[in-house]
Amino acid sequence: ENSQQYQWVRSYPYNKGTQVWVSGQLKTEGVDYLLDGTSGETRIKLLQGNGSVTVVYAYFYPALQVKMEVKDYLKSSESVQHTSGINQFCGACHTDYNTDTGDIDTSTGSSDKLTGQYTEAYRHQVGFKVDEFKAFLPLTNMVYEKRSNGDVMTCLTCHYAHGVSKEFWKRTLLDTTNQKVYGYWSEVGENGLKEIAGSSALKRAPNMGTCETCHRKGPGAEGYNANTGQNVSVTATTYESQTGATAVGSSSCQSCHPKYYTGWKKTAHFDNSVGCEACHGNGSLHVKAPNSRNITNPATKNAGGKVDTCGTAACHGNGTTAKSINYDFGNVTESIIYYGEAMSQVQEFKESKHYSKAGVYCSTCHNPHGMIADKNGIEKQLKYLPNALCGSCHDTGAAFDWATFMPKVGRDDGSDQALHSFTAFETEMPGLR
Repeated sequence: ENSQQYQWVRSYPYNKGTQVWVSGQLKTEGVDYLLDGTSGETRIKLLQGNGSVTVVYAYFYPALQVKMEVKDYLKSSESVQHTSGINQFCGACHTDYNTDTGDIDTSTGSSDKLTGQYTEAYRHQVGFKVDEFKAFLPLTNMVYEKRSNGDVMTCLTCHYAHGVSKEFWKRTLLDTTNQKVYGYWSEVGENGLKEIAGSSALKRAPNMGTCETCHRKGPGAEGYNANTGQNVSVTATTYESQTGATAVGSSSCQSCHPKYYTGWKKTAHFDNSVGCEACHGNGSLHVKAPNSRNITNPATKNAGGKVDTCGTAACHGNGTTAKSINYDFGNVTESIIYYGEAMSQVQEFKESKHYSKAGVYCSTCHNPHGMIADKNGIEKQLKYLPNALCGSCHDTGAAFDWATFMPKVGRDDGSDQALHSFTAFETEMPGLR
């Protein structure tokens, strides 16, 4: 409305300061609204159920880009050698970033006192000892300052100094005209590596690489422990496996996976209290230290493993005995294999050539995280509409009707469920593309 457009900083801990209020009510991301930052600015998409909206207030941390012009660079015959005092030197301009002054905490060697009138969110402490993660620093060419009381973190640990060389500064930035990366970052083995924030901030590694040097992708707490004295119970077991994890409930998944969470709430799984952990396993360790090693991802399994994920007795695998009957399709009668139990889709599917020959699995067709509606508004938990799904593999033609090959069959409980064995016409199914 006021033409001010911002990209929101939404990672931890900034996401805790993100709030969206609609008509005086605090709303929940993934339930009441979605945030989309793919266009370079964050946009709010209100979901159904918000009623008549009168006013929307948003509270967030803006992703700022600072531009500067340096007019007096060092000459080729000049150089700078850092020995000590760099935090105070940088702090002459970057006042609020220099915590290496005043009210020093003797246990960490750093200060918690703000020295300027700026946001605390972007501030990282300096002046504390690097003992806990010193071994990691050479991995990204990060440095530290040697003092009489130990080795400490400084501004130069994470950043290069600007202004010392115009050409060097350019080498740490993206060439937006030619879409290529200058210098060091293009030599670290990543082809076409780009700084997604639009500015390198002169970091020693691109994007989150500098942060991950100390905080790591997995444990994520080593650096925090060093400069805050906190004891975060993250161990090798926490981030290397799912062993010992406990259930935390689907709502714990929402903040990181809002699109999947929103889609799942529209499915029959949600209606029948089948949550995220039914397929992905207990998530307590994943919530504590998110990574791919401490959560189950069915998509990484082979075809049989993916099918078996859906085929537990409590889900779609409670079929006991296969049955064969002649089924009247109107103009022809064919023998079909089916199971009497209503939730026996996996057993039926394993009778088909889709499973035994083609390596097809449940999520080839079904969407575990959402629904799709046909022209009449009827929703199905599929990735595409049925005829389109069949046509993605088979040469179906305009007259094709998927229901011919998946007729509804009466079950023992009186319900009619679509056949998943495809056995009636499997030899006559349209050829593969």
